[in-house]
Amino acid sequence: MEPLTIAVGALVYIAGGVAMGATGKLGSDLMDKAQAWFAQLRQHSPETAKRLASVSDPNVIDVEILEEVKRVAAQQPEVQTAMEEAVVAAATDTAQFPNLTKLADKIATVNLGQITTQINNYNF
Repeated sequence: MEPLTIAVGALVYIAGGVAMGATGKLGSDLMDKAQAWFAQLRQHSPETAKRLASVSDPNVIDVEILEEVKRVAAQQPEVQTAMEEAVVAAATDTAQFPNLTKLADKIATVNLGQITTQINNYNF
């Protein structure tokens, strides 16, 4: 996942009122940066902040909301700066975890081996 997507997910968690660290997957620095981003966004565009808070699933965000967030960031330098800091924090946060695809490949390689099947025929 790219850092911007992770940062937007963190922003949606913060907008929805999820407590710090409650996600279990996002680091505290990223959550802090997302909280600062949301505060800037709420200050400059309260309607966008309300729409973000109404998102129930951070994995499914309406494209219109994302476009609004980008538009506000383009118009307001403070929001743009906060967004960039959240993206950098997301990139740093994901760098702390191993690449899950590589990890899954390693697990698959370890699990490859001879598979035997035992068939029991009982005649009574």
